[in-house]
Amino acid sequence: MKVLVLGASGIVGQHLRVSEPQGIEAIYHRRTEDAKYLVSDLTDPAALSAALMLGPDVIVNLAGENRPDVVEQDPKQYRDINVGLPQVLATWATRDSARRYVHVSTQGVFSGNAPPYGPRSPVDPVNAYGMQKAEAETLVRRSSNWIIARLTVILGIRIDTRCRTNVLEQMIEQDKQRHVIDRWFSPLFAADAARGLWALALEEALPGIVHLGIPERVTRYSLACMVKQLLGQPTEQVQPVSHTSFEGLAPRPRDTTWSMDSAYYTLLMDGLRACIQTWKARRAG
Repeated sequence: MKVLVLGASGIVGQHLRVSEPQGIEAIYHRRTEDAKYLVSDLTDPAALSAALMLGPDVIVNLAGENRPDVVEQDPKQYRDINVGLPQVLATWATRDSARRYVHVSTQGVFSGNAPPYGPRSPVDPVNAYGMQKAEAETLVRRSSNWIIARLTVILGIRIDTRCRTNVLEQMIEQDKQRHVIDRWFSPLFAADAARGLWALALEEALPGIVHLGIPERVTRYSLACMVKQLLGQPTEQVQPVSHTSFEGLAPRPRDTTWSMDSAYYTLLMDGLRACIQTWKARRAG
């Protein structure tokens, strides 16, 4: 089986690579130059056509602009990658019943006003990013041979330090911090995200929506306090603040906690301990 992973340079894509199952041929894509990846601009029709000509059986799509504040400033700039690309990939899968398209979406399709959220909950996004992801989901669901995997806030330690710093690494590395206390979500470890996506890519599941994430209700502030406790540091280093304390941010969902039918593999405290150990080992090495 040949699997094409698009947008694989981020932390989830990195964990997909290191947890790659045996017996498959995986091709990893990123937009910027790198010897380990297939490189192209997926908004270029010729480049996308060339990628599809590689003949994958399954496509896992992590590509897109996932920073809500960036999309909010110029939604038109990111519409092709966040909406147009998923539509093309869903159409590609529909043309052959042997193909499968795994579309990676987000908890950002919800407003956060009616938690907990399950796969059947109606979407009601509050920002431009969530609107684009919700529109992409609608287009994908009109096709066949698809799976939509909604991820939550990703926690983990980067394997390739060239990608953006993960929020968990910031909590570990920084002393005095300000973290939001009035926005809630369910966390997801990068390794669990990779494990779940591989399962969806390789299992012959019917079309449907799956939520990946630990169905616990946390804030960035509560997570930062947990991290400080595990590090043996005073939680007083972490200051609780309101979301409104930060100017220029796109609106954020209030509470996107997952319902109990979400999929995960690692308990929250166990995962935090493991990530801290990995971070310490990397620093020591």
